Amino acid sequence: MSVKLTESQQSVVNDRGGRLLVSAAAGSGKTKVLVERLFCRVLGEERADMDDFLIITYTRAAAAELRERIAQELSGRMADRPNDRHLQRQLMLVYQADIKTIDAFCTALLRENIHLMDFGGERGLTADFRVLDDNEATLLRRRVLPRVLEGFYTDMTPDRIQLADAFGFGRDDSRLEELVLELYNKVQSHAYPERWLEEQRTLWELEGVTDLAQTSWGALLLEDTLRQAEFCREQLCQALKLAEGDELLAMNYVPSLQATLDVLEKLCKVRSWDQAAALMPVPFPDAGKKRKRSVPISSLEEAQAALAGEWAALPGHLLWVSAWAAALMALAVWLFRRKLTEQ
Repeated sequence: MSVKLTESQQSVVNDRGGRLLVSAAAGSGKTKVLVERLFCRVLGEERADMDDFLIITYTRAAAAELRERIAQELSGRMADRPNDRHLQRQLMLVYQADIKTIDAFCTALLRENIHLMDFGGERGLTADFRVLDDNEATLLRRRVLPRVLEGFYTDMTPDRIQLADAFGFGRDDSRLEELVLELYNKVQSHAYPERWLEEQRTLWELEGVTDLAQTSWGALLLEDTLRQAEFCREQLCQALKLAEGDELLAMNYVPSLQATLDVLEKLCKVRSWDQAAALMPVPFPDAGKKRKRSVPISSLEEAQAALAGEWAALPGHLLWVSAWAAALMALAVWLFRRKLTEQ
């Protein structure tokens, strides 16, 4: 049964260069490519068997689905080549192939080689061991945790006292227990939980730090602040350019827009937390209230002025919620002028 593949998918199927990482979105055909790659080795020059491969999935359901897909593909190819003994053999081997989750593979590997494990004279695993399911593991952790906390309370250092006071208040320490369990579950997603916890602890050490931007989390916050400041600066530059095209807008809004823009330009150039804090808060001065022009205006300009007057009548705290208000007001006047000119 032939399957039409794209050029990039076919290159993955034919690749024999060693390690290969395929990254693609959901539903893009990764499973199809994997099945074709498998059959390319089974039916190609290698003439490999299905049980020669180790195929790891994330979940048991995915493993069962993949095995079923391979079996269906085998059946389809058997219909095209009913006398192929190699294919007939694969139809039996597909249900013995190692298509499973990583924990299922490790369990099988331990069970098959348990006799080779040396526990130093102590009692170790036996071949009939089994892996705890999630409910059993949770129950055991909740039974063991009170004993762990008893040891925690027997040697109270200042840091431990602070932790107990912060999270163990109330009639019992149930909140502290829940916090410990929650953190435990989260750190288990890392390959080396203890190493990761040690790395996180060092990130919060402030010895020798003179500015918060020197820390990883401070640098992240400063980077986000500067990115937002640059975006607002660009918007204000557009608003300022539009406002300068009209006499009343220029007199009423340009000074306040320029004051805000000056601070944002300085903010975009800072490189330390203290420099950024010194510029806060960013000023948003009130707009001017001048309504008369220096020269008479035409009927077209009078219509524009009426529209501008409606904007100026808005309460100051609504008009200057952010720089967006000035930008939208100036843009509306510009669009209105363009529409009247076209008419």
